Amino acid sequence: MANGADPAVAEAFELAPAMMGIVELTDDGDILHVRDNRATCAFFGVQPGETMNRRATALGATAEALDVWLRHYRASAASGRPVRFEYADSGGDTWLQVVVGPMGVGPTGQRRFMYVADDITARKRAERLAAEAEARAATEQHVAEQAHQDLRRRTQRLETMFRENLVGNMTWRLRDGQVTSANDAFLDIVKYTQAELAAGRVSWRELTPPQYLESDREKVDELLRTRRHPPYEKEYLRSDGTRAPVLVSSALFPDSDDEGISYVVDLTPVKAAERRIRDLLDEVTAASRAKDEFIATLAHELRNPLAPIRNAVQILRARGPTDESLGRQRDVIDRQVQQMARLLEDLLDVSRISRAKLELRREVVDLGAVIEAAIETSRPLIEAAHHELRVEVPRGELCIDGDPVRLAQVFANLLNNAAKYTRDGGLIALTARLEGPQVVVSVRDNGIGIAPEMLPTVFDMFAQAEPAVGRAQGGLGIGLSLVKGLVELHGGTVRAHSEGPQRGSEFTVILPFVAAARRAPRPEADPLGASRHRVLVVDDNADNADSLGELLQLMGNEVRVAYDGEAALAAVAEFRPTAILLDLGMPRMNGYDVCRRIRERTGGGQILIVAMTGWGQPEDRRRTEIAGFDRHLVKPVDPEAVMKLLADQPAR
Repeated sequence: MANGADPAVAEAFELAPAMMGIVELTDDGDILHVRDNRATCAFFGVQPGETMNRRATALGATAEALDVWLRHYRASAASGRPVRFEYADSGGDTWLQVVVGPMGVGPTGQRRFMYVADDITARKRAERLAAEAEARAATEQHVAEQAHQDLRRRTQRLETMFRENLVGNMTWRLRDGQVTSANDAFLDIVKYTQAELAAGRVSWRELTPPQYLESDREKVDELLRTRRHPPYEKEYLRSDGTRAPVLVSSALFPDSDDEGISYVVDLTPVKAAERRIRDLLDEVTAASRAKDEFIATLAHELRNPLAPIRNAVQILRARGPTDESLGRQRDVIDRQVQQMARLLEDLLDVSRISRAKLELRREVVDLGAVIEAAIETSRPLIEAAHHELRVEVPRGELCIDGDPVRLAQVFANLLNNAAKYTRDGGLIALTARLEGPQVVVSVRDNGIGIAPEMLPTVFDMFAQAEPAVGRAQGGLGIGLSLVKGLVELHGGTVRAHSEGPQRGSEFTVILPFVAAARRAPRPEADPLGASRHRVLVVDDNADNADSLGELLQLMGNEVRVAYDGEAALAAVAEFRPTAILLDLGMPRMNGYDVCRRIRERTGGGQILIVAMTGWGQPEDRRRTEIAGFDRHLVKPVDPEAVMKLLADQPAR
C-alpha cells in the first residue's frame, strides 16, 4: 500500500486472509516483490516483510511458475483491466485463485501490478474427491459450492475496495438503509463506535438530514440504473447532534442489486477554510471601504486650506506686483497649489475607479487637442527639468470616443512620469498613429528605466521605481494606476516597456478609433466680467471667504461675505444677491439647509447658487442637485471657473 494510505485500509491489507501484494516486472524477465502482506509471507515460509524487494526466483519460483505469472501480468497490462486465473504448482499440491491488475509505473520506471490470491487447494481437492467419489453426499457439495461463492464475493469486494481510495468507507443495504460494515475513518466522521455499528444502530438513512432525502433518492435511482453514482456533497447527522459535511460516492457490489459500498470524504476542514476565506474577504472589503472613506475625508480636509491660498495667488496676480521676484514666487505658489490639487484629485480618482464610481462624460474628441491640454498641464514640470519634448501627433485625424478631461489626465500623468524619472536635460517623445481600428499613443523617455522585476507591478497602486539621484519627484505612486484604470474605462489598454535600468522607458496606450463627427461650433463666451453681480460668499473658513470675496470684487462684482448659515440667510434678505457661493460643511446650519431655505423664499428660485466643497464624487454632486444648487465646484475653487459661471449668468 502507498505510504499515504489510510491506516485502517493499510491494516486491512496487512491482516487480510487472502494473499495480496504489489510487484514490478523487471527488464530481465523476473518479478520483483515490492510489498506483500502477511498471508503472502506465510505462503513463502518467511517472516512478515522479508519478501520486500526480493525477486520471485530468489523466493523459489520455478521457470514454469514464473512464465505463468508473467503471462497474466502482461495480459492485464495490455487490456488495462484485472485478469483472473487459477494457478497450480508443478505437483498440483497447491492451487491459487488469483486476480492481477495494473497499477501504473513505479518510481523506478517499471510497471507495477497488484495481485490478490486465495488458496483454493482445499476446494480443488474437494472437487477431485468429488470426481472420484460421485456418491458424496449432496450436503457436502452444497458446503463446497457455498464456500466457493463466499470466496468469490470476498475477492470481488476486495477489488472494489482497492479500486477506490477515499478516506472513509461503509457497506450497506438499500432495502433497509442498514450500514453493515464501516472503517474507523467513517465512524469517526459520524461519531459512532464499532460496537454501536455491530448492534445495528447505524443507518445511512437515519444519518441523512431531511433536506438531503430527495437528493439521496435521486442518487439511489442512479445507482440502480448505472450501478454507481459520482461524488456529491451532503451532510450526515453525527451521534452528538452536530452535522458533518461530506463528499459521498457509491457503487453496488457486482453480485448484488441491494448491497454496495460508499466512500466518504470529510469536508469539515474544507468548509472551515471556505468560511475563513469568506471572513477574510469581508475584512478586506471593510478595510477597502474604510480606506476609500479615509481618502475622501483626507482630500476634503486638505482641499480646504488650498482654497484661500489659491485665491490669494489670484489676488496678487490681479493686483500685479511690480517686484519681479515677488511675481516669480507668486507663480511658484500657484504651480504648487495646482500640483497639490491634482494629486488630491488623482488619489480620489483611483479610489473611484476601484469602486466603479467614476463616470465618464463621453464625446467624440480630437486626440491632438487632448494631448495639447495634457502638454499644457505637464509643461511646468518638463521645463523645470530642462527636458526636450518632441511631439508627433496629426491634428484632426485621430478621434476617440471618450472623456476629454480624463484622457488629458492620462497623457499628463504619463508625461509627468517621464519628466520625474528622467535626469535634467533628458528627451521625452510623444507620438500618436493609427493602426487599423486603434489609435496608438507612445510616451518614451531616456530616463532611469524600469527594472525587469518592476514591470509586472508598475501599474499597481503605490508602486514606484527608485527616483533618479538627486531628485525628490517620487510622488504618491498612484499616477500609473490611475492611467491604467482610466484607459480601461475607455475600452483601451496600456503597457510598459523598458530595456532595464538606465535604458529609458516607453508607455503605450491603445484606444479604439472612431470617425470624426461634425460638431457645431461652440458659441463665444461673453468677455469675463461683462456681467456684474451681487455675490454672496458663505464659508465658515474666514480665510477662504475673505480671499474669494476680495477676488470677486477685483472682477468688478459687488460682494458680501457671511461666515455661517444664519448670517447667510440674513444677508440674502438684506443684500438681495444674484449669485451665492455657498460652502456645504458649516456648523449649526449646513449649506444644504441654507440652500433649501433660500429656495423656499420669494425670488429664491432666481438666484444662482453654487456649492463649494471638498467632496466631488458623483453621489456628492447628485446630493447638491437634489438640494437645489445650480452648480457644484470642488475646492480649491478655480477662479476662472467662477468667472465663467458669473459671465454666463445674466446679472439680475
